[in-house]
Amino acid sequence: MEYMEGRDEWVGMAGQLLDDLDRHVGEKTLNHKMWPKDAPRLGKQLKLISSFLRKMGIEIEYLKKTRKGQQILIRSTKANKT
Repeated sequence: MEYMEGRDEWVGMAGQLLDDLDRHVGEKTLNHKMWPKDAPRLGKQLKLISSFLRKMGIEIEYLKKTRKGQQILIRSTKANKT
C-alpha cells in the first residue's frame, strides 16, 4: 500500500514489481521468510491478498499474457473517491 502512495497506477510484470518492491522495503523485510523470493511467488501472493487490497483502495487486474508472463495493472482507487 505504501508503494502505491502518490501513484494512480502501475503496469508491468511481476518480476518488475518485485524489483521495485525490493528497493522500496528495508533489509529486515527482504530477509523475512514470508517475503516473495521470485516473480511467481509474488504473483500468487497478490492473488491471495487482492480482496484485502481492494478494501484498502487498491485494485489488481491481470492483463494480457505474453511469453514473458502476465502483465499486472495495479490501480489506486482511493484518489478517485471523494
